[in-house]
Amino acid sequence: MYALIDLAASCTDCAITKDAYPECYPAKLKTRGQQIILAFSKYDNVLGFSAGNEVNNEVPADASINAPCQKKFIRDLRAFIGGCASIRKIPVGVVAADPDVAKNNRLVNAKYYNCRTNASDEYENAEWYGLNTYVDCEAGATNVSQATGFQNLLSDFKSFAMTIPVMLTEFGCLNQGFPTQDGYAAQRPWRHAGWLYLSAFRDVFAGGFAFEYSTENANSKSTSAYPFTTYGAQNYGLGYFSPASCDHKNVTCVYNPMPNYHNLAVQYNATNFSDESNMNVFVSARTTLPTCPDGFSKLADIKWYLDKRFWFGYFGQHR
Repeated sequence: MYALIDLAASCTDCAITKDAYPECYPAKLKTRGQQIILAFSKYDNVLGFSAGNEVNNEVPADASINAPCQKKFIRDLRAFIGGCASIRKIPVGVVAADPDVAKNNRLVNAKYYNCRTNASDEYENAEWYGLNTYVDCEAGATNVSQATGFQNLLSDFKSFAMTIPVMLTEFGCLNQGFPTQDGYAAQRPWRHAGWLYLSAFRDVFAGGFAFEYSTENANSKSTSAYPFTTYGAQNYGLGYFSPASCDHKNVTCVYNPMPNYHNLAVQYNATNFSDESNMNVFVSARTTLPTCPDGFSKLADIKWYLDKRFWFGYFGQHR
């Protein structure tokens, strides 16, 4: 099992904020990211580090307000890994939400994190890009040809010609119209997972993360209470932990797969990878970094007070 480790969190100053740059980059965040990298880089099953989750949702009308902070955090952590010979070179990427407005959409976000505002700075761009998206949520879409949302997703990212791996870091719609199975309402058939691993999609996407492993009781209990047999807007689990009071510490937790867990397994087991080339002969067809979108500031044009040349007092304590 491989893990994608988040460098940010919901605690105060633990993630890029909704403030305008450069204030959206909290003073403690860089050190936090470095400490997490040092703690986890020793594990060989760490697939990558995520520098942030949906920071564009913090500024829904205009992603350019805080995107430079997110890009700078990516750059800082990539430089930290690159400058330390003892650290395994684990890729640093970012996860974006999927809004659709003029200054916050698939195109501008994908291009901004793949591009370099300074062409000579090898650390500026993300090394992978994740998109949290929920499309084709209708229960009646049984074939990928009927899935307009997935078809648009494919055509959009094919046209973006990303030079880094692109993943769906959250996918898996809920719908009250999905069938009841073994007493559990609205069980997802997970056709999306099967579509994502079709050959045409694998040319563009590097897979995805089915959301989510276990239903979160705190989020779901108001609309679908434990043991989560009814439909609820937050009942995203492939299963759940029992008993309800378990905490993995004082009370042992037992995982209980729901029927949609097995539905997902069916889709994954049906995937045919026989047409994939071996890694030792793989040649990327996309090697030219995209042009940065209009309206997003260059990192070099911003005075970053976290940088040592501007904020001597802070770094004087953290050499």
